[in-house]
Amino acid sequence: MHKRLIAIALAGILCLSGCIWQKEAAANAVAVYRINAIEEDKDYTSVFERITYSKATGESEIETALRGLNTQSGSLMHNSFLSKCQVLGASFEDGTVKVQMSSDYARLSAAEKSLVDVCVALTFCSIDEIFYVDVLCNDTIRSKNLTVYSALLNDSSASSVSETVKLFLPGDGVLTSQTQTLSLDRGEAFYQAITEEIIAGLVSARGFDISGELHVQSVLVIEGHCTVDLSEAFFATEPADAKDAQLIIFSFVNTLCLLPDIDEVTIEVGGRRISGYGSYSPDWPLVFSYEIMK
Repeated sequence: MHKRLIAIALAGILCLSGCIWQKEAAANAVAVYRINAIEEDKDYTSVFERITYSKATGESEIETALRGLNTQSGSLMHNSFLSKCQVLGASFEDGTVKVQMSSDYARLSAAEKSLVDVCVALTFCSIDEIFYVDVLCNDTIRSKNLTVYSALLNDSSASSVSETVKLFLPGDGVLTSQTQTLSLDRGEAFYQAITEEIIAGLVSARGFDISGELHVQSVLVIEGHCTVDLSEAFFATEPADAKDAQLIIFSFVNTLCLLPDIDEVTIEVGGRRISGYGSYSPDWPLVFSYEIMK
């Protein structure tokens, strides 16, 4: 019976994804995501809950998240079959938080682990500056590079999803992040829609005068490698400063590398990989860079 109920719960994740995840609930507060008790006759839309915990004096956001996840009888998930699974600790470095689970995590089924991973990823990714979550058990990584997207977009049965997307755009000498809620189709159109949002953000942030000629010709994702093919108008946006050019390139790279199944990015123009952009020469393929955000 548990397997069927877990399947219902996982199916409910996407139905809730438009409202379940938000970036930072409020100042001095952390949003913690948990699973309610799963019962035979319970509507799956009430399986997940979001609770806001206020930071205690001298407490970091990560410490608040740990406290929230382990609240209610010291249990991460307050239903019967996950009740012994706890979060033992977490460490943060360069945009990634490593979350250490109790040994009970290793005894969960694959479906049960997915439920735990969803709540852990949604909770920690709601904290500013955290983009990836690694889940460890007995000092061994069990789930790596979890993001809000990999947590919420793991049900291929849905044709579309209303999703909160994190865009990285040039700020004052660094990349800054902002969130937008978009209604997106799945498949290649999903990645292309995100890339078009990056271009729209660059037009707004940098004042590009491209008369609508800059567009995405295609976005192809194969085995973790993403190839973005842009129109020739991309070269008309080249800045003179190498740092500015690098920020624009990494607007694409950092945004796309947070999406499901994308580990690295190459940018092409007219089907040919660009060797340089302004005075910046990218070493393709590029991966998510935390340093460029400092």
